[in-house]
Amino acid sequence: MHFKKILIFEQHNLLNHTTMAEETKTKVRRNTTSAKPAGEPQKITIEVTRYKSLLEALGDWKKVFRVIITISFIGVLLFAGITLVVLSVKRIYPYSDITTNAFGATTIKNEKSEVSYWLLNTAELWGNSGIHVKKGQVVRIIASGKKHTAIHHLVDETRNNKPRLSNPWSGTEGFEGRESKRDTARSRYKIFRNANQDALLMQIVPVGSEPKDRPRESSQAIRIGEQREVHIEQDGILYFTVNDIVLDTETIVSMMCEIVNKKNPDIESIAKDLDNNRKTITYESFLGKFGTDSLSFTKGKYGEFEYSNNPDGRIELYGYFKNGYKTPWFEDNVGSFLIIVETLSE
Repeated sequence: MHFKKILIFEQHNLLNHTTMAEETKTKVRRNTTSAKPAGEPQKITIEVTRYKSLLEALGDWKKVFRVIITISFIGVLLFAGITLVVLSVKRIYPYSDITTNAFGATTIKNEKSEVSYWLLNTAELWGNSGIHVKKGQVVRIIASGKKHTAIHHLVDETRNNKPRLSNPWSGTEGFEGRESKRDTARSRYKIFRNANQDALLMQIVPVGSEPKDRPRESSQAIRIGEQREVHIEQDGILYFTVNDIVLDTETIVSMMCEIVNKKNPDIESIAKDLDNNRKTITYESFLGKFGTDSLSFTKGKYGEFEYSNNPDGRIELYGYFKNGYKTPWFEDNVGSFLIIVETLSE
C-alpha cells in the first residue's frame, strides 16, 4: 500500500529540502558506520514514505479482494464469538417470559417449555384457573396439598382434644379405597361416583361457556389426583374442583327418595318437574313429589340431612332447592391444592 524512495543528500544540501518534511513521513538516519576525515562532508540517509490514495489502492483488484476476504473473516469471527457468548449466558441464565392472569395463575414460558402454577381453593366448585389449552396439546398436570371436608367438624374435634379425627385431612388422591366416617352421603352423591371422595377433578370448558355442575366423566371431565397426562381434545379453559357433593336438582331428588325410601323413582322426571315449578312450589307440594307430607317428618328422622329453621319447612334439602343453593357441601371445606400444568407438546 505504500512505496519508499531512498534519497542520499550531502549535509550541506539538507536545508534545501526542509519543506519535504511537511508533506511526507520522514525518517532520518545518520550514517555513522565509519569515521570521516575532518572537513569532509558527512552523508545522511533520508527514507521518504508516501501512502497510496484510496483510488490508487482500489485500482489493484487483487489487493482489494484480499482486503475484502480479510474483513469478512474478521466479521465472521466476531459474529461467532458474540453468538457463543450469548448462548453461554442463556444456558447459565435462561430467559423466561413470566406472566400472571386475572385468576392468579402464573405462567413461565421459555424456548423449551411452558409451565403454569395455580392454587385451588377446595371450597370452590369448579374454580376457573384461566389457563388456556388447545386441541392436540398434551399437558402434564401435577397437584399437591391437603384439604378437610368440614371445618366445623375439625374445630369441634380439636376443641374436644380427640386423639384421632373422624374425618382426617386428605390429599389430591382423596380417600383412597375408603370413605370418610362422617357424612357418608359424600360417597354416594359425589360428582364422579367411581372416583375417590375428595379427589382432584378437572373440566375443560370452551371459552365463553360455563362448567357443568356435575358432568359425566369423559375426555373433557377428568379425575386428576396427584398426576396425569392429558391429551386435549378441544380448545378451552381448565377448571378444577374436588370430588364432593353438588346439589343440583337431580341430586336433591335422589337424596329425598333415599330419605322417604321411595323405591324405583323416576328421578329425572321428578327433577325436571321441580325445576319447571321452582318459583311456585311450596314445601308441602315439594314433599308430595315423594309421596309424603310434613307430618311424616320429625327432627332427626332424616339422618345426615339436617333439620332447618326455614319457615317454609324443616328439611334443609327443600331450602337448598328453593334458593338454588348448590354448594353447602363445598363451602365448609378448608385447604388448598397447588396445581402445575406443563405443556409437553403442541
